[in-house]
Amino acid sequence: MFPYALPTRFQFRLNQDRLEFEDHVVEMGPGDWLDIPAHHKHRVAWTSPNEPTVWLAVHYSKPA
Repeated sequence: MFPYALPTRFQFRLNQDRLEFEDHVVEMGPGDWLDIPAHHKHRVAWTSPNEPTVWLAVHYSKPA
């Protein structure tokens, strides 16, 4: 699991995916997005084997 120092926005584009956190699991599909607070441990637990997996993760700083 990865605890990134900055908040992360995952944008899933083409596939079904599953994100795993320490206390819950999130199922995601094409076009879904999710803001993940800084230091929240998570990992991609599963992707559909029937299609290529493409996602975009943006790490950003919130304005002061």
